[in-house]
Amino acid sequence: AKEGKVLILRPNHLLNSFESDVRKLEMAYWHGYRMTKEKMKKIKFLLAAAAIFAATGLSAQTVSEVNTKFNEAAALIQAKDFGAAIPVLEQTIEMGLNAGADASATVQQAQKLLPTCYFQYGLSLCKESRFDEALTVLDSAMQYAELFQDVKVLGNSRKLISQTYTVMGADAFNNQQ
Repeated sequence: AKEGKVLILRPNHLLNSFESDVRKLEMAYWHGYRMTKEKMKKIKFLLAAAAIFAATGLSAQTVSEVNTKFNEAAALIQAKDFGAAIPVLEQTIEMGLNAGADASATVQQAQKLLPTCYFQYGLSLCKESRFDEALTVLDSAMQYAELFQDVKVLGNSRKLISQTYTVMGADAFNNQQ
């Protein structure tokens, strides 16, 4: 069996499945609705990640092809071209999952690098004052960091997002004077 990620939405209190009080049923419905709405960003991200990883567009890959693709990503990272490395890492992961267990070490390496590349690309966009793009990329960095359990990139991404909003607010304020 494959190990994966699951998002569980459940109430913080017990529900009676044979409840006949319509008011209580309605309260339970709205409680679930609010919980889902609060988690919608995470739900959408997990669905997008599942689509990337479950894509069947590629034919069966060999471990050698996966390693070649990973080395291509590594060269882009070495050249500090993080924006170009991101899709190559995503392809590496997809190919590796299609190749099977023999490619799992390479897939894990790519998964470890993906949040860092998103963060570094977001940082470079901030340095170019491309803040809106940077925020989107940094949000992806946070999502992948959470998915692949990279606490350092998660914290750094949150901090940089906060700093980016601060700069954007200061720019907006200064431009009105």
